[in-house]
Amino acid sequence: MSPHQFPHISDELMQALEAMVPHTSPRLGETHDEMLFRGGQRHLVDVLRAKHADQSRNILDRRIL
Repeated sequence: MSPHQFPHISDELMQALEAMVPHTSPRLGETHDEMLFRGGQRHLVDVLRAKHADQSRNILDRRIL
């Protein structure tokens, strides 16, 4: 999939994901697998946040041109 085909990521979606999967420290008693799972969830939110920022910049760039 090319970058131009990636679906639009809305501000509302990013706000919901940030609330559902916040940055957190490991919890007492949490297993290694649980930490890796939560880390993977957060990584996905971070990747989508970066893509959302790119999409927002691209929209602004197209409006200026």
